[in-house]
Amino acid sequence: MTFKLKTPDSIRKVFFKYFLILFACTSGVLLFYCIMFISTTSEQMSDNAGSAMNFYVYTLQSEMSAVTTFEQKLCYSDNSFQLLTMKSLKDTDKVILQYNVLEMLKRNVSPYESIFIFNKNRSISMCAYGSSFSSNGSQYIYQLKDNLRDYWFAQEQSQFGTWITFQDEHHSVIMKAFKVNDLYVCAALDLEKFDLIKYSNSEYASLSYGFFDSEKILTNTDYFSEMGITIDDLKNTMRTPFFSDYIVKTSPIENSDISIACIVASNYMYSFAKTSVIIFILIALVTCTIIIYIFYSFNKILIYPLNQINAATNHLEQNDSSPFINNNDSNIIEYQNINHALANLI
Repeated sequence: MTFKLKTPDSIRKVFFKYFLILFACTSGVLLFYCIMFISTTSEQMSDNAGSAMNFYVYTLQSEMSAVTTFEQKLCYSDNSFQLLTMKSLKDTDKVILQYNVLEMLKRNVSPYESIFIFNKNRSISMCAYGSSFSSNGSQYIYQLKDNLRDYWFAQEQSQFGTWITFQDEHHSVIMKAFKVNDLYVCAALDLEKFDLIKYSNSEYASLSYGFFDSEKILTNTDYFSEMGITIDDLKNTMRTPFFSDYIVKTSPIENSDISIACIVASNYMYSFAKTSVIIFILIALVTCTIIIYIFYSFNKILIYPLNQINAATNHLEQNDSSPFINNNDSNIIEYQNINHALANLI
């Protein structure tokens, strides 16, 4: 049985092997860092979106509860309103009672809320609205009131006392109405203006939100269209892809038929990945340059004695040692000793 001796690796193979090991380690570390960064950042953004969404849901549900309590108190406990429901009222008394009720509405209305009181013959018509409702112009408030009048006059009794969504050209609201005798009391919350988190200089700078029901997206429709998110995606509680431009969180609003969707833009992670690839290429190029330089230097150092011996052999054959001695330009002591030894040999 014969054993085959392992052929020693050349200097080139050794350096090439260690170069590949270094290159693989550098690539692995960089890729691992990229994956961990994107994963942890995505989780943090998802948690931020969930926290913001929970804040919106809690605030909206609290406001809806407060509106319901106020409407019930107004309809069934307020003396001025109770007197307004009476048909045998003098005009002077009616004016005074309307003034009292209107002042109470103004004191209790929130910035993104409006309250309307009206009847069919238009003998009583009042409204109080917050600052967000008037941002588009007060004329649209009265247009909304007329639209709500037409809507509630056509509804059955079962619709009263429940939260219902309503849209016109300028508003998207969730509303609740009560009817006492011939008077209608309708409170509406402006979903378009329901913005409680200040985005500027905050951790929620990339957060957008919108409301939707079972049929369509109610608010912020332009943004949803731009992101390519449809109502079917929101209803099916879409799972956000790993390399998606956005992270979506949805939650239903209790006692209503609407839900909220919070979207966090995550497209900047693509920029990070692109930057990481560029850095990886630069690191690889620098590493290759260093390895090639080291290989060239060591190769020159290791080959130098052989070149000198070969040169000395040629001079021995020519019986002329002067050119060899004159070309001794090394500044390394070991190489000088080699040169002197070869010169003495010659």
